[in-house]
Amino acid sequence: MLLREYRTLAHLSQAELAAKAGVSERSVIRWEQGGSLNMRSLMKLAKALDINPGDLLDRDRGTEAV
Repeated sequence: MLLREYRTLAHLSQAELAAKAGVSERSVIRWEQGGSLNMRSLMKLAKALDINPGDLLDRDRGTEAV
């Protein structure tokens, strides 16, 4: 899933990303495993990772949309 890739590129643990985005670590884990992600959370994660929200939805990379 793209979220894991971007988190790894940012050198953040799941706990660090969760704290930076203001979400629970369990939510980050669930989303990385393919759980559904609402628009508000998508925006928080994109901001925390300093990327465009659309980058997490890139279907051309052969992954499922979040």
